[in-house]
Amino acid sequence: MLLVSLTTFLFAANDILFMNNLINTGEFFNLGIIFFIAGQSFVTNSRFDNFINKNLQLTEKLEERNNDLELMSGLLETKVAQRTKATRVGQCRTQKPS
Repeated sequence: MLLVSLTTFLFAANDILFMNNLINTGEFFNLGIIFFIAGQSFVTNSRFDNFINKNLQLTEKLEERNNDLELMSGLLETKVAQRTKATRVGQCRTQKPS
C-alpha cells in the first residue's frame, strides 16, 4: 500500500515539475492514478480473501461446536430419563406396603 501511494506521489511530483518546466519528461499522473487504483484493488481483494478464509474457519469451528452440543444434549436427555426412571422405581418401592 505504501509503495502504491509513493509511486502515485512520484507521478504527481513529476507532473508538477514538468508543468513548471523544470524537467522534460511528460505528463504521467494519469498512469499514476491507474497504478493507484490497481494497487487499491489488489489490497482490497487480499483483505476480502483473508476475511473469507477466516469466515470459513470460524464456520467449521462453529459446526464442530454445534455437533458437540447436540451430542452432549442427547447424552444429558438420556441421563435425565434414566434418573427419572430410577426415581420412579425408588418411589414405587417405598410406597408399597410391606
